[in-house]
Amino acid sequence: ALPIFEGFRAFFPGYLLVHLVPSASAFSGLREQKRVAGFVGGENGYHVIRDADVAVFKPISAVNPSRMVADKTIGVASECRITVAPFAGFECVVLAVKWQREPRGRVRINVNGNFIVIDRMPIAFLEKL
Repeated sequence: ALPIFEGFRAFFPGYLLVHLVPSASAFSGLREQKRVAGFVGGENGYHVIRDADVAVFKPISAVNPSRMVADKTIGVASECRITVAPFAGFECVVLAVKWQREPRGRVRINVNGNFIVIDRMPIAFLEKL
């Protein structure tokens, strides 16, 4: 069973960070988990995230995006830089925006040639380019 990390907010629903030693048995075990559709990096590889990048989750888990200022000029097709969270520093394209109590958008990020779509990225985490 995969551990549940208490105290962490779901910033990127649908994605799970897993700490493991890469091996055929580790990936086989992950594939057998309910609702695991695949891996970032595809069938021929996987995406490695440094421990320092994962450590970014702890301090921002207390961050409340609804209290942060969101750039209201960000809309569909806006090119932005992610300023907070594990994808900080990456550029993205906004695919959709929902201006609710906590404005969120659907963004496409290019990570080493692989496109990742995040469905609920807080708009407050984005800086328009």
